[in-house]
Amino acid sequence: MDRDTNSESLRARQREIRDEEANLLLTPEPDGRSTRVELVVCARSVSRCWIVSQRIRIGAAVVRMDGIGGVGTDESERHKGYASRVLDAAMRRMLAGDAALTMLYGIPDFYRRFGYVPAGPEHFVRLSSADCALPSGWTSRPLRTADLPTVHSIYEAETSRAVGPAVRTAACYALRQLRAAAESPSASDGDVCRVVLDPDGDLGGYVWRGNGFWATEILERETPDSLIISEALAISAPAADAVLAVCRQWAHEVAARTGRPVTSALISAPHDGRMAAAARRTDAELVRRYVRCGGSMARILDL
Repeated sequence: MDRDTNSESLRARQREIRDEEANLLLTPEPDGRSTRVELVVCARSVSRCWIVSQRIRIGAAVVRMDGIGGVGTDESERHKGYASRVLDAAMRRMLAGDAALTMLYGIPDFYRRFGYVPAGPEHFVRLSSADCALPSGWTSRPLRTADLPTVHSIYEAETSRAVGPAVRTAACYALRQLRAAAESPSASDGDVCRVVLDPDGDLGGYVWRGNGFWATEILERETPDSLIISEALAISAPAADAVLAVCRQWAHEVAARTGRPVTSALISAPHDGRMAAAARRTDAELVRRYVRCGGSMARILDL
């Protein structure tokens, strides 16, 4: 009993020492919209996350949202409660701010202790890599820098009444990635975006691989037999047919080039949108996935 008591006292003292030597730092990032939250122990950053402030659409409304990303603890410092302390500090900062809600893409059974719950089911359109010919007169090519204003206008038009998409600004991560994709259109293993052109040569839609997004990386690990498409949008039903054909072509090309057993393209798309409507006219699957705890999660900060 004495040994047990002494051991517990020693552990408590060790926790006190760690607490005395630990500092929680909140540092604004140069982008003007993110804050790094980190726990520093003995002058070394051991655990961290980022608060990323942005605006999202919920139907006709535009709402301020604080996203949480980059949550991680150094491997040698795990299982000490550091991540919880970082998230606690982030939550206090967000509750003191002016965001209406906070969202993240989370692992199961961790974030609910901070008040997060699943935001709803995830929706996907799965296309086989067969039947990949474009409609008559339509063509496809890599994104060019001159295409960016049109691509952005398509995004704005197609998400204007949706639930969840971000309102994109010139400095946001998504548009920076698209600009990079336009500047390196031949990067076969990079973050590639392709556009579709109607018979008159006008841009009618686009297909974006979307490398670097957390949800995309998760889906790649979960469905290695699929080419993951982060964003596929079109301005009309004919353009949507062409976009789906490009997705199928792309999956077929990846399988041929890499030897991977890529048998389908998986598009993150709502089931009430134009892309899902076009998919219903082909051989496709509309997938609605629910999780008890994890995936896309949200918590209200201020009603």
